[in-house]
Amino acid sequence: MTKKGALIMRRFFLVLCVCLLTVVVLTTVLNAGAKEVFVDPKTTPDTNIKVYADIKEAAVTPAPVVYGVTLNWGSMTFDYTPTSAKSWDPRDHRTDTDASGGTWTCADGANRISVTNDSNAQIQYIVTYDGIVDSVKGTVKARAQTEEIEPVAFNGKGRTLVDRSSVGTNEASTDYVFLTLSGELPESMVKSYNGVPVEVGELTVTIMTNQP
Repeated sequence: MTKKGALIMRRFFLVLCVCLLTVVVLTTVLNAGAKEVFVDPKTTPDTNIKVYADIKEAAVTPAPVVYGVTLNWGSMTFDYTPTSAKSWDPRDHRTDTDASGGTWTCADGANRISVTNDSNAQIQYIVTYDGIVDSVKGTVKARAQTEEIEPVAFNGKGRTLVDRSSVGTNEASTDYVFLTLSGELPESMVKSYNGVPVEVGELTVTIMTNQP
């Protein structure tokens, strides 16, 4: 055999080896995920194939956000007591009594609002006072139920109440809101008072979600 013929035979043999290796690899890959069984219906009419379950980590579906807020408030009835100042009238030579301001008091809890977050998410709230009588001023302050501290005024952005899961207990988050009044009622309203409480203003409670 000539050198040229021998070279051709070696190349042919090399190509044949590569083809055989490819067939072996493909056969191994195909058999990795499947099985082949030859069945004779005369001797083996039934073929049982096992079914398996590969258990993965369970997917957790977040609970939907459900909002609920409980409000309780007192009677919001205040007792107003005018203060009087006496002055001497040198012209008529007599003592005159003039109304000069007054004091505001109320029963325990009458001026309090409780705001309780029963939601499964945070909320924000704010309480504002709108006066009907210009000379009477209302001040609104709040503190947490769990904190025995002096109530603080709202900063204009509202206060946040967290949900139960954030607190880590079964107790809902609650704030106490207090209203105090100052100023004086007009003398005409004092003189015309007939025993029926006089409306001097109104409180507005605004509840907001605290979601981004």
